Amino acid sequence: MGAEIHYSGRITFNEPVPTTAVEGELAELLGLENLFSLSFTPDNRALTGLVAGDGHIFGHTSQWCRALYLLEEIARREQRLLTAEATWFSEPGPFRGILVVDTSGRFHDVVDGEPAEHHRQSHCTCYAPRER
Repeated sequence: MGAEIHYSGRITFNEPVPTTAVEGELAELLGLENLFSLSFTPDNRALTGLVAGDGHIFGHTSQWCRALYLLEEIARREQRLLTAEATWFSEPGPFRGILVVDTSGRFHDVVDGEPAEHHRQSHCTCYAPRER
């Protein structure tokens, strides 16, 4: 069955991203909106990020991995910076922690008690090549 995770908080771009530049990613993200709500500029012409929490359901980790990957790709391609002010809780577990963005623009789920700065500076092994 796999693990499920729930995030609560905000993920934002430093500058809004025009929706016309991210139509493909936006279509995929809209399909995952039971996990979060996308946020837009008042005129709905640009994506500003997403909000998750109350009113949203737990999702399979693969769904959240896909959503976070899409946000990373948008930020990379559109030359935006991401910020995360979010916590997470997973089952089975319980495990909990915070979501941080590293200096390369990648997300890290930092377990409570781990040094977040270690992840922010990419001094962790989250993205190390796996041995075969």
